[in-house]
Amino acid sequence: MIGQTVSHYRILDKLGEGGMGAVYLAEDTLLGRRVAVKFLTITRDAEKFRRRFLREARSASALSHPSIATVHDYGETPGGEPFIVMEFVPGRTLAELLREGAERQPAAGWAGCRSVAGRDARHQAHGIQVR
Repeated sequence: MIGQTVSHYRILDKLGEGGMGAVYLAEDTLLGRRVAVKFLTITRDAEKFRRRFLREARSASALSHPSIATVHDYGETPGGEPFIVMEFVPGRTLAELLREGAERQPAAGWAGCRSVAGRDARHQAHGIQVR
């Protein structure tokens, strides 16, 4: 994936991977900014997960909060693989902070609490079920 261009997003580096997808750092070649691009990687029950992925994009794009990354775009590769383009927020990951001893860094704990509280409040305000 690294080095490829999808739509007008040039994939630069892999940021992480989870249960449903992988997130890459990319350059928006039209606007000249760095973005995060999430690709769905699930192959089983593909149609079910594609619908869920689109719901995620729609739900996240309806939210505006300092602790929630802004969704810029949604699309599909020429091969039909869906992707979500989001604001890229540089910084350290929670895992990195924990490895460094987040218990000695109260700001890290506060940032995590603020992030979750902000997300939950915004989701509930938009009728999105919080699990």
